[in-house]
Amino acid sequence: MSNIEIEGYETIEANKFFQKEEGVEIELPERTAYIRDVLGLSRYTMPSREQVVDFIISEAKNVKDGKPSSIASAIPPDEIEKIASRNKRIINLIRGIHDKTNVFSGLTFLELIYLRMEESFIPDFLEFPEDKKSEILDEYATEMSLIQLVDGSLPQRETLECLLGAKVTSSELVAIKSNRKYEEAANLVRLVYNSLSSQRELIKRIRDYSKEFIEEEAKIILSHLNMHLLQGKARTLIEQIENLPPLYLSLIHPPKTRGINN
Repeated sequence: MSNIEIEGYETIEANKFFQKEEGVEIELPERTAYIRDVLGLSRYTMPSREQVVDFIISEAKNVKDGKPSSIASAIPPDEIEKIASRNKRIINLIRGIHDKTNVFSGLTFLELIYLRMEESFIPDFLEFPEDKKSEILDEYATEMSLIQLVDGSLPQRETLECLLGAKVTSSELVAIKSNRKYEEAANLVRLVYNSLSSQRELIKRIRDYSKEFIEEEAKIILSHLNMHLLQGKARTLIEQIENLPPLYLSLIHPPKTRGINN
């Protein structure tokens, strides 16, 4: 089976990373550097609410049983037992947080990552483990675009062109976040679309990061859960202080006028 080809780009990692055929020279203080445009492709499906809930419960059970967990540090220690046993209150909190933070639940996207990279560094970059590559992309990528895939296929060209022509930056069908001019980013979306529209059967060869997104979504939800629980504890503490007898309140909040002779 053949691999994906992008017009004007050379493949540096099959179906994943591509570099522009021609680079540019830039003058640095001590040397001349040769820079290449690098394009990365990936795809993923945003997890459903129950996928995330089941994952969090499974990981909580792992922590409870002393087994390894990729999100152990994110789970509130006092809630491990409740989450593992599917405590109704805590699970409903998790579901509610998911519904507020994940508006694209269940949608599948093709992701385009663009960055400029010194040519001499590219071989090292390709040898890095996946987590290190992700760190570099997160820090140095100057552009990220999303195209929604429906049943594994690209959207209709006319619909995509209508959105790009209107310079839409955020929608369910296409989203663009770029440090470049909009038209430059839109042209890259068009280039990838045109390349893949004649290779639709190869889209499934692009690496699927859906599993990683379930983990990331779980961490985000647990972070919100932690804040919610801490706020609740703070409110409870304030209420307890306010309900203390006057003597104890005066010890906790000494009047500023109190003195030796009073």
